[in-house]
Amino acid sequence: MYILYALTLGLFVIGKSFAEDYDYVEGYFDQKIDHFNFLSHGNQTYKQRYLFNATWWDVGRGPIFFYAGNEGDVVGFWKNTGFIFKAAKQFNALVLFAEHRYYGKSLPFGNDSFKGDNIGFLSVSQALSDYAFFLRRFQETHKAEKCPIIAFGGSYGGMLAAYMRFKYPNIIHGAIAASAPLYQVAGKIPGEVFFQAVTKDFSDISPKCEAQVRLAFSQLDKWAAMGQSGYSEISQTFHLCKPINSAQDYEHLLRWARNAFVSAAMMDYPYAASFMGNFPAFPVKVMCNRLQSAARPADGLCQAVSLYYNASETENCFDIYQEYIYCADPTGCGLGFDATAWDYQACTEINLEGSTSGTVDMFPVLPFTSQMRDEYCYKTYKVLPRRNYLDVEYWGGATWWDVGRGPIFFYLGNEGDIVGLLKNNGFIFKAAKQFNALALFVEHRYYGKSLPFGNDSFKPENIGFLSVDQALSDYAFFIRRFQETHKAEKCPVIAFGGSYGGILAAYMRFKYPNIILGSIAASAPLYQVSGKVSGDIFFQVVTKDFHDISPQCEAQVRSAFSQLDKWAAMGQSGYSEIARTFRLCKPLNSAQDYEHLLRWARNAFVSVAMMDYPYPASAIGNLPAFPVKVMCNRLQSAARPVDGLCQAVALYYNASETVNCFDIYQEYIYCADPTGCGLGFDATAWDYQACTEINLEGSTWGTVDMFPALPFTSQMRDEYCYKTYKVLPRRNYLDVQFWGEDISSATNIVFSNGNLDPWAPGGILKNISDSLVAVMIDGGAHHLDFKEDHPEDPASVIFARDFELANIGKWLQEYYDKLYQ
Repeated sequence: MYILYALTLGLFVIGKSFAEDYDYVEGYFDQKIDHFNFLSHGNQTYKQRYLFNATWWDVGRGPIFFYAGNEGDVVGFWKNTGFIFKAAKQFNALVLFAEHRYYGKSLPFGNDSFKGDNIGFLSVSQALSDYAFFLRRFQETHKAEKCPIIAFGGSYGGMLAAYMRFKYPNIIHGAIAASAPLYQVAGKIPGEVFFQAVTKDFSDISPKCEAQVRLAFSQLDKWAAMGQSGYSEISQTFHLCKPINSAQDYEHLLRWARNAFVSAAMMDYPYAASFMGNFPAFPVKVMCNRLQSAARPADGLCQAVSLYYNASETENCFDIYQEYIYCADPTGCGLGFDATAWDYQACTEINLEGSTSGTVDMFPVLPFTSQMRDEYCYKTYKVLPRRNYLDVEYWGGATWWDVGRGPIFFYLGNEGDIVGLLKNNGFIFKAAKQFNALALFVEHRYYGKSLPFGNDSFKPENIGFLSVDQALSDYAFFIRRFQETHKAEKCPVIAFGGSYGGILAAYMRFKYPNIILGSIAASAPLYQVSGKVSGDIFFQVVTKDFHDISPQCEAQVRSAFSQLDKWAAMGQSGYSEIARTFRLCKPLNSAQDYEHLLRWARNAFVSVAMMDYPYPASAIGNLPAFPVKVMCNRLQSAARPVDGLCQAVALYYNASETVNCFDIYQEYIYCADPTGCGLGFDATAWDYQACTEINLEGSTWGTVDMFPALPFTSQMRDEYCYKTYKVLPRRNYLDVQFWGEDISSATNIVFSNGNLDPWAPGGILKNISDSLVAVMIDGGAHHLDFKEDHPEDPASVIFARDFELANIGKWLQEYYDKLYQ
């Protein structure tokens, strides 16, 4: 268990004789059990423990020094991380420790936390999300929103501190990551190096010390080869409580003995310490002295390991099966829940494979290979390790492609069939031609044909795996595998996306800068979907689009809706008049039907405003060039405003002019997106996302917009979503997970928006830094810049595309300069 438990050396730990006891306030935070599946366990929470000390804090102004709890009880880390208190005194900081889920007292399911499927919620990603949401809430409740947070951590906690800075630079200002073996646990360095370093520690004390260890293990091998008589000799020499009787027992004893050297090497402090056992000062030197002063090498080995296993000198015998537990960490695990948790993590994402061979290290041949790990983990937990998980998660069309060298231009599929997106995003192919790139489109999970459970994907037990986080991980692992299979590991990847896809393109650069070199995020309303911009603005821009064609156009729309309200107030006779005027397939019979018609009509204006291109387009319906202007002409040329309204919405709902009547319940589906959802699986998927993490609340009021009062409030969304999916929206989810408005830590992203696009106010409209840049397209609607070049393109979109290409060229030049320098 302890390969990562305390590699912090002298930076964090204060020796026993120098340590101070620092008081703490203990608290418990209601933490989500599952951050990534909005349906699992009914959105239940668990009590996450935290400790803090505000003795030196400049309240509301001073920094927060946050220790990311690792694999153990958080109180133990509090008592053994004195450096953080020294730093807090110097900088007037608050000290805050949070316990890692499944360790200490932070057990999501109490004593049942390690049973069956319950243990599956133990992961690095879940733990980091715990910390992120906890910190945000802690800042809010302590009025410390402007207090910078520095993350601290040692060993596995040091990894977490670094990962927090990687993934949440909007929350973590900096990180001190002590003895954090990021490369090793991500599988980039073989675990054998660990045991070689232990060997070197002893050899550096004295080459004779290393030689004595080798001689001792050699003597044990000779005894073991004798069979039962040899096992008896070993048992007597090592004072074992139970004699060893088999080759399996003997191998366990060897691992037990090796672990004592590992622990002493990690805790080789210049003073006595009790963090992992009670060690004297310079324990490696003490062990060497014992080895070299013994009559026989085997006796010296016994005396050396007893420094770790019998520091109190009160043990009469050694129980090797209690003192060393074989597990997925080759240095062994302990007993209890903390040990089980670490073992499970070593079976899933933490790579701790490592063997000794007796050649480049001083230990016996004790393998722990990938196959052995697989067999153990499947037998114990029914899981197989994902060896490249940390490497990917935490940065560890080929027509024109310069194979194996040219860049990969990657379009992130959004809320629809990938083929439709490929056909409507010609700009990526223009860019691919210019830079000899491969164009690659990947479909979003739960859309198109990418259904995890086939036609059962949207059943309650299955839909919960639909989320932004899951989709981004899909893309990350897909890209890495694609690069491997196409021998393109050194080919830089540029992400492209429009609308929701543009949001994903930006998020990919935020979260996976190890994979994504840069992103072009077109019409990506990051601020709006994270709840930082009111959804009502969307409809105000739609109104402005029509007003800018002609103020009389807006006036006609208002007059038409006013007339409809008067008819509706008449009851059934009025409903009949509305149904005749709009040529409805089914009559209106209630206020509910009438409200649905209003939303249906409003949606036509919304869709046309988004697609107000200077040429005919079919991305959303078949619309003519400048469709907003065409709708205004219809509105203003009709005999009555209501007739004009009918003719205007027909531009969207009857572009083919072959529809005899309108079925408003088929053409507009009420859902968690106030602009409506369609039919089919894609619509269900988008509706579910709008019920969980994508904030699309927005209302019209007939005052600052031209539409009837059609609210879609937080309460309405909650009621709809719970009724439909048994979920409640997590409104601050994207704000925390994907940085909200605080995205300045990111680099290499172009944000493009059109001033006609209703989504534009929810996006990034101004430069944030030299490498987080924005371009506004005057006369541009929803991601017009991603379309193919067209003779009717305004100069502004030509400029925007050139601007995007120039930035791509800059990123690629910097990448290749560094690669080949």
